[in-house]
Parts: sequence; C-alpha cells; structure tokens
Amino acid sequence: MINIKERYKLLKRYVVYRFRAKMRGGHGIHSPFLFQYYNSVLYGKVKCSYSESPKLLFKLLQQDTTEFEPTSFGAKTTATAPLQVRHFAASSAISKADGKLLFRIAKDLKPKTVVELGTGAGVGTAYLASAYGDAKVYTVEANPQLVSKAKVNLATIGLTNVECIEGQFSAVLPMLLERIDRVDMAFIDGDHTYDATLANVDCILRKAHSNTVIVVHDIHWSEQMERAWEALKLDSRISIAVDLFSLGILFLREGTAKHSIVLRY
Repeated sequence: MINIKERYKLLKRYVVYRFRAKMRGGHGIHSPFLFQYYNSVLYGKVKCSYSESPKLLFKLLQQDTTEFEPTSFGAKTTATAPLQVRHFAASSAISKADGKLLFRIAKDLKPKTVVELGTGAGVGTAYLASAYGDAKVYTVEANPQLVSKAKVNLATIGLTNVECIEGQFSAVLPMLLERIDRVDMAFIDGDHTYDATLANVDCILRKAHSNTVIVVHDIHWSEQMERAWEALKLDSRISIAVDLFSLGILFLREGTAKHSIVLRY
C-alpha cells in the first residue's frame, strides 16, 4: 500500500509514460522482431487460451482470512500489523492484465526454467506455471508464512511444476542459480530498491542466454525503481528494453541493435 503523496507521484509518472508511449498497434516500432512480438504477444488484444489456474487461485485467496506477519524486506513493505491473506492478495497481487501478459510471454517463449523473485500471494506464479506445463518455476519469497500458503494453494489448483523457496533474494538466488543450468525467463517482483533490483538482474544475467526474457515489475513505482530501469536500459548485456509502465521487459537477443522503447499495451 502507498500513501496519497506517493499515489500522486505515481500518477504524474503515468502521465509522462502516456505522453511518451507509442500508440497501440505497433505504430512507430522500427525493429522487425519487436513489431512482430508486440502484435503477437504483448498487445492486450492478442487472442490466447488462458489457463483456469489463476482464477482458481483467486477464489482461494478471496476466502482466506488467515493472518500473517508482514516481513520488513523490500521497499514496498510498509505494513507492520498482521494482515489477512485475502486483503494482502487484493492490494498486492499482480493485476489480471499483467498476469495475462506474463502468461502470453511464457506461452510464446516455452521456457524450461523460470525464476520468480517475490512469490507474494502466488498469483504471478500461477500465471507463469500454467502457461507452459514443461517449465520448472522456482519462486523465492522471504516471508515464511506466504511460502507455506503458496505451496498449499498451488498444489490445490494442480500446479505441480513449482518449487517455492524461502529466503532473502541476496542469500537464496546465488545458491539457486548454482543448481540450475540456465535461466530462460525471470520475473522480478520483490525488494523494490535500486541496489537490489540491479543486483538481482545481474545475478540472473550470469545464467542467461540470447533468448532469455527478464520481466521487471513496478519499474515506475518509485524514484529508485525508475533509476534502476534507466541503468538496466544501459546495460551492455541487454539489447532491447521495453517499457510498459507497470512492467519492463528485457531481451538479450544477440546480433540485435541496442535500443529501448516505451509502448502501450
């Protein structure tokens, strides 16, 4: 949750984004790869058969009155009193539009290995894990109560290709990457600070390859996240950076001219 002052700042950033963003439909996109990708994957009206798993998870969460203690890790964590899971999910879970976009990206990419930083209520996890059944999704969360809840909920809705890992990203992520060969897709949605965001992406890039796609959530949520996004756009290992306001998408495609773009979707 953010206060009124922060909401006002976020609104101002959104106005700037809308002014800068290319119109829907792909007009103004000069990269052939990105033009095709935008119209077949990113654009909100892309036809896609979505899994029922996220809907089933939403129903479970809406009925869950269990209380848990918020952790103090990450810039977005401001609550200190116990929260009910249903209230946490309503205010903090990824939006349906962003979740469906994650689903489309994963469905198109067909990743064997997905790393998610910030399980939260598990909604983003459900979209990722249900998009491609052969994917193995490793999701990391610092709050032990949320990890336990996610394990039960994801198993209940039939998603068995997920491994929920408890711990702080800085400690857990290096150990996780040691036991997997590569990262095909990553979704970063936790510890919304400048240093942590850059460190987490840098860590993932060490196990990335030319077709890896990295999605960063809340790139305009705060000044720190906007600074982190600007730094990521300049990273020599990133070829294409796409700003969709709530999400930023990084492509590593070798042989592609480096550029960044702001798009509506």
